[in-house]
Amino acid sequence: MGMPKDQLLIGSKELPYHLSVGLVAVHDGKIAVIKRNMVGKGEIYLLPKETVSVDETFREAALRGLKEEIGGVGKLISFLGSRSYQFMRGETQIHKTVIYFLVKIDSIGERAPEESEKDDEIIWADFAKAKELLSNTDTHGAFGWEAEILDRV
Repeated sequence: MGMPKDQLLIGSKELPYHLSVGLVAVHDGKIAVIKRNMVGKGEIYLLPKETVSVDETFREAALRGLKEEIGGVGKLISFLGSRSYQFMRGETQIHKTVIYFLVKIDSIGERAPEESEKDDEIIWADFAKAKELLSNTDTHGAFGWEAEILDRV
């Protein structure tokens, strides 16, 4: 499932910009944290994110990501902020911006992850545990910057 790669703002040599929505997804008082094994980094913990398609709104991308990554159906509650950074994809420097939203999950069903996300584990953590997990993850050279977004909830 997911959008065709040519419709996503994923960053390429020709267009080195990547735009994503990040989710602080809450269900029954717990926050969804993604546990992922990354080559060269080992276990990392992240908030769910979804790349925005050129033909969708941030709201649409967030709700699509909620379904694909968590299996959730819910609604956006509020905008929490954004973060921009750069990373290398091969020889190309990609400029990425993540726009974060608080999302309330109404129900959880079947996940529909992309191939690269199928081994991800969803951890439902209380606020303190989520912040601890996110604080100890080095994301593009900035330890714990996703934990800071939780302070805005």
